[in-house]
Amino acid sequence: AGSSSGIRIDSPVLNGYGLVGIVSNVVHDSAVVSLINDPNRFVAARDLTTGVTGMVHTGPGGTLILDQVNKQLKVKVGDILVTAGTHNSRYPDLYPYGIPIGRVTHVGASDTATFLQVQVQSYANLGSLETVGVLAPKKPGR
Repeated sequence: AGSSSGIRIDSPVLNGYGLVGIVSNVVHDSAVVSLINDPNRFVAARDLTTGVTGMVHTGPGGTLILDQVNKQLKVKVGDILVTAGTHNSRYPDLYPYGIPIGRVTHVGASDTATFLQVQVQSYANLGSLETVGVLAPKKPGR
């Protein structure tokens, strides 16, 4: 599907489990999706248990990490991460609030680091995608 189906650049892409990525290019009948593990992509995320926010992106070895989380904040293994969205209409987030991203699999901190080291397992199996959906704006009159 492409622009003829209402798909636009920067539309979020999901599967039945969670966030897959974002539309990075679109033509009349097809679209290209950049996955959330693309090293050039960042997703604002929120921990559903604690409310802690940070940025999910690709870390060392291609794993997903939750970055920019101050060491004094609490994040635990098993916590669920969702897209953080935004409440600022002037600077809207590309992803609406609440799309499942993944689960925290490891939390660590070194003595000299400012931020926690948080690893995340994506809910979507990014290496084996068969069917995805795109959050596209409604067409007028529908």
